Amino acid sequence: MKKVLIAIDNLNMGGVATSLYNYLQCMSDQANYELLVFNDESIKIDEIPQNVRIIPTQKILHILGKKNKELIAESIILTAIRILLQIIAKYSNGVVSRNLIMPFIKEIGNYDL
Repeated sequence: MKKVLIAIDNLNMGGVATSLYNYLQCMSDQANYELLVFNDESIKIDEIPQNVRIIPTQKILHILGKKNKELIAESIILTAIRILLQIIAKYSNGVVSRNLIMPFIKEIGNYDL
């Protein structure tokens, strides 16, 4: 059976979140699905089928999945890092900011898709 990783920044209410929940309900028995949500606090656990594994998020990805207002309430330092990455991304097409965070992201596994 294929191993599939689905990565998303957050599952706050909206069309993408609803579609993903529906997709997992219908397709979770077709492959081994693993879900990586950068803002894991936005996951509605009761909407995720039990056979879908939720991967704990890494701190650097966590700051990318939250809204600025939520991040400010959590940590000023993390907010400053995120704002710096946003400024760099704005002026470098995102390439430089992605290259800056990649060394801090740990490999989570091998996937078919």
